[in-house]
Amino acid sequence: MEEQGVAAVHVCVGADGRLTAVPTIAQSSGSPRLDDGALLLAKAGSGHYRSSTEDGRAVSSCYSFRVRFALR
Repeated sequence: MEEQGVAAVHVCVGADGRLTAVPTIAQSSGSPRLDDGALLLAKAGSGHYRSSTEDGRAVSSCYSFRVRFALR
C-alpha cells in the first residue's frame, strides 16, 4: 500500500507512568490505517510511559507526540 505520513497522538499519563485515558489522534496522518497504527503503538507495552516530574516528584500529565511512518 506504500502509505507514508505522520500522526500526532495525544496521551494522558499518571504519576505511575500508566495511561489514564485511551490515547487519541491529535492530528491525523490522512490515512485511517496509519492513524490506527499510531494508536496501537501508543498502547503497546501495557501503556507504560515515563511520568513527568515537577520539583523532582512524579506527576500526572497529558501531551502529544508524533509517529512517523516512512518507507525505506
